[in-house]
Amino acid sequence: MPRLPIIVDGDCDSRFDRVKQVFHNNFTQRWESEGAAFAAYFKGEKVVDLWGGYADSTSHRKWKNDTMTLLFSSTKVI
Repeated sequence: MPRLPIIVDGDCDSRFDRVKQVFHNNFTQRWESEGAAFAAYFKGEKVVDLWGGYADSTSHRKWKNDTMTLLFSSTKVI
């Protein structure tokens, strides 16, 4: 199956452009095989809200800001 185009969308404060770059690399380096989303708050303000990839790569359904997923161990670093 041919590789689907890399899609990353969302908002990112310019102070956190490196976060957006690393998120994008998850797809270009094939560390993420389907889709993902990431959000971060800094001092109570949402500064990163990104999503990318595919919710269903077979049907080419893109990951969107409201795509639902299971969440595992998200607070280990907190």
